[in-house]
Amino acid sequence: MTATTSETASAPDSPLSVPVTPLSLLRFAFPTMFMMVFYGLYTIVDTISCPVSSTRTPSPP
Repeated sequence: MTATTSETASAPDSPLSVPVTPLSLLRFAFPTMFMMVFYGLYTIVDTISCPVSSTRTPSPP
């Protein structure tokens, strides 16, 4: 039993056979975009709220 070309060409289980749309690309990239914005805002807020404590060296005893 060998597969014919029509059976192998229409493999619906292949990940490459899924159509790529702008919405599917956005759904794929959204978690990464969200985390980049979150980390950027966190860095800005952390820098503004603690500017001196991270650069201050402890005084000798």
